Amino acid sequence: MSIVALKKLTFCGLSTEKTTVLEALQELGGAHLIAVSNQSALPQQFARSKRIEHAYKALKFLHQCPSQRHQQHIADDFDFDNIVNRVLDIQFNIRQQADKRDFLYKRIKEVEPWGDFTLPENGQLAGLKLWFYIVPKSMMKKIRGVDLIWQLVSQDNLYDYVVVIADQEPAVSSMPVARTHTGKVSLTTLTNELNQVELALEDLQAERESLTRWIGLIAANLGKAQDQTDLKNAHAMTLDNDGVFITQAWVAEADLDRYEQFARYYQLALISTDPDTGETPPTLLKNPKHWSGGQDLVSFYQTPGYFGWDPSPVVFFSFALFFAMIMSDAGYAAIFGLFLGIKWRSMGKTESGLRLRRLALTIVLVSLGWGVLTGGYFGYSFPEQSLPGRLKLIDMEDFDAMMRLSIFVGVLHIALANGLMAYQRRGKTTALASLGWVAVVIGGFVNWIAATTQNSVMLQAAYVLLIA
Repeated sequence: MSIVALKKLTFCGLSTEKTTVLEALQELGGAHLIAVSNQSALPQQFARSKRIEHAYKALKFLHQCPSQRHQQHIADDFDFDNIVNRVLDIQFNIRQQADKRDFLYKRIKEVEPWGDFTLPENGQLAGLKLWFYIVPKSMMKKIRGVDLIWQLVSQDNLYDYVVVIADQEPAVSSMPVARTHTGKVSLTTLTNELNQVELALEDLQAERESLTRWIGLIAANLGKAQDQTDLKNAHAMTLDNDGVFITQAWVAEADLDRYEQFARYYQLALISTDPDTGETPPTLLKNPKHWSGGQDLVSFYQTPGYFGWDPSPVVFFSFALFFAMIMSDAGYAAIFGLFLGIKWRSMGKTESGLRLRRLALTIVLVSLGWGVLTGGYFGYSFPEQSLPGRLKLIDMEDFDAMMRLSIFVGVLHIALANGLMAYQRRGKTTALASLGWVAVVIGGFVNWIAATTQNSVMLQAAYVLLIA
């Protein structure tokens, strides 16, 4: 299959040359390092680098700024870490100030009906206190009937705002509603705080806009920062003892000669071994160009294990077939093809665009063919005597036939997957399990078809498959 064969390389050299060797190995590329040091002793930096993660967050935050400055291309005053940290500080402060602003908006809205006042301190009202109630208009009759001193201070279409003056909170049973907590901060103080928060947000947004001039340099230095972090992690992954260091890496078998030359040049001891079944090498997929789009689909869902098999070709054609069966309309397939034609050149400018273009072209062709066979043209079916009508071979309104076709496609995929798995495990007893599933799904399908069509020959064949 198209899973690239790997070799595990073990390099051994002098500790004094470790930095030089690791830098050269990083420049050579293509190696997936393996941690050989004591895992419990690995330093904090071996964990996923927060530095790069923070840089991406800062870059995203600056890109989202509505107004941006002209880009600075001279790096004399550029400090990558300081600028990234300052951007993240601004982002955090903006979030905090925005939360505070929302809180103040809510408090002002709650306090406004009561007016601008300050609660008296204890003892200023001869031991009496103020108790606040928001009473629905329909319940004001109960308020008028209570033996309490109260005052209506405000009202709107739905509620009356009542202040009760008493030394103790009125009993719950004596009031129609629970009391409201207005807080000790006056409306004027809340409004002033809101103004200060708004000014702080304006200043933070202005500083954010000013820092957008560094977007280009931050993006340009991301790769360098990533290399520095990877190199630091590589140092933490080696085993150092008695003046020598050991590092291991997975490399493609086809590149083995390059690494042997590398070891000779830097006077390193090198051991090359095949992956063991107990190990978990990384999976490197390599497919022919014409169905490399299937590789992207496989990677999107789940990359297969190294000792598994690559379903990229199967997924490539299966995806196109399922897309066509779902659409089942040649007219819409033609529209899809028109859009593909418009984007054809722009999609060919990158390798990923080329892979997507090949996949899209296959989808269009399969969808057109399937749409013609089903006779669907923007939901309209041509008369049987017309050319499109004569090309129609599949009746989408025949529920039984479509059900058989759908189940057949599903059975075909399950049988194909298990057949390929059996081939992958050839020579092992575990291959028999996959072959057994092939016999079960095919036998079950044939048995179902034989039962519905009363075909005794197919029924006997199904029994043979199921018994086998």
